Amino acid sequence: MRKEFEAVRELLMRGTRQVKLNDLWYDIHRRLKVGEVTERGTLALTEDEKGQLRFWIKDETGIDPLVREHLPGFTRTSIAPTQFQKASPRAVFGRMLRLARYGGGTINLRSGPALVPHGAILSVEPEYIDLSKEVLLVVDNGALVRDWRSLTLPKELNEALIVFRGQERDALTLMSVIDEHQPKLNVGFYDFTPQGMKSGLLAEHDALLIPSRWIAMNAQDPFFQTHNHAELFMSQVDALVYLQEFAPKALHPLLSHMKAHKMALAQEHLIKQDEPLLLMPLKLVM
Repeated sequence: MRKEFEAVRELLMRGTRQVKLNDLWYDIHRRLKVGEVTERGTLALTEDEKGQLRFWIKDETGIDPLVREHLPGFTRTSIAPTQFQKASPRAVFGRMLRLARYGGGTINLRSGPALVPHGAILSVEPEYIDLSKEVLLVVDNGALVRDWRSLTLPKELNEALIVFRGQERDALTLMSVIDEHQPKLNVGFYDFTPQGMKSGLLAEHDALLIPSRWIAMNAQDPFFQTHNHAELFMSQVDALVYLQEFAPKALHPLLSHMKAHKMALAQEHLIKQDEPLLLMPLKLVM
């Protein structure tokens, strides 16, 4: 949360209502549903949304960004909380997997079966579930995981276990759990952007979930005209360079198309507009 803390503090201290739409601010915008992306490549925020950002940082870190200049460092010698101090939510829930079953089926835990109602997700310690028996769909958008019934997935994922990827430390924990359990199929669903594709490649998924019409998406396509963010693509050129060097060769036509059309599409737009999705293998085409 250090980068988020510093970005929000700078916004609040400057008193401005606009910030440059870089990867960090786009992620905050997508996660919290705050701000409006402008044609100038900025994120415009209201005063109420700035207040929401301030309280979000306070909830996540316990620190008011208008009071403290930096997040305090945490060391192994830090004093344990007294009986009147609360451990941070990350410390309490950090290792828990947040998941749901696509289609609403039962999630079989070692402690008993669980059903997750619409609008909710299940938080569970990794030790209580055997991922080796699962087809896994890792999603890095918490709102889509929570509203899992809005997803329309390929038939290969009809009974997939949907897992929230989380940010930074949570994502590393999930990768470690997946590496330990080795699910039957490990699929990632990210924004269809250079950074999203890079994140999927680095996470070592078996396949990525991408728009099946990607080759038809260009300036003449109505969906593309409305929902593409060329300015976001331009901020992720470094990720595209990485992909062109390290991605499987079978992905190069897709990457060339993405580059030619400055393609950057958000997961939620693909879902809300019912864009069909397909599995793009990664490991089988190496």
